[in-house]
Amino acid sequence: MRSDIESTIRQLLFKENQKSIAREEIFLINSRSLVSLTRNIVFQAVISGLAIKQYSELGIIVPERGGVSFSEILTDCFKELNQRINFFPAKIFLSENGCNIEENCFSLYYGKSFIVFDDIVNTGETIRKINKFLNEKLSSQIVAVLCLIDKGGQSAETLDVLQYFPGTRIK
Repeated sequence: MRSDIESTIRQLLFKENQKSIAREEIFLINSRSLVSLTRNIVFQAVISGLAIKQYSELGIIVPERGGVSFSEILTDCFKELNQRINFFPAKIFLSENGCNIEENCFSLYYGKSFIVFDDIVNTGETIRKINKFLNEKLSSQIVAVLCLIDKGGQSAETLDVLQYFPGTRIK
């Protein structure tokens, strides 16, 4: 399945002789292909050992940059795979100053565990910002990070999270 994901990403995003992609190119994928690809990454993470059985509730975070949010799609996908865990979509807004959430969400997210899904992971700065915000402001934690593309050679250790599942790695 991993080679299918990598093949799909390369087919959808890379032009001939292109070695890298920009975040904006993600939005060139048609919505049906992007949803299918996202679901496949979730399934691949589960097959690869995503350890979440010990949780009764998990929030699904897709960093918000004013674009399309996949938190509802991912929440539905995780619910299909595990009916016992209460998965819920969670929104965190990113800015140059850091992270924030809507005021009424503080009590909902406080002390909870989360899975983060990012489109492209480069330096890991976005994940580390979210992790710091969750830890310091909400006494919460990231259980796992999933992404479409890892361009920075990151790992669970470099991101300071428990688990990391990139769809594909591109150097």
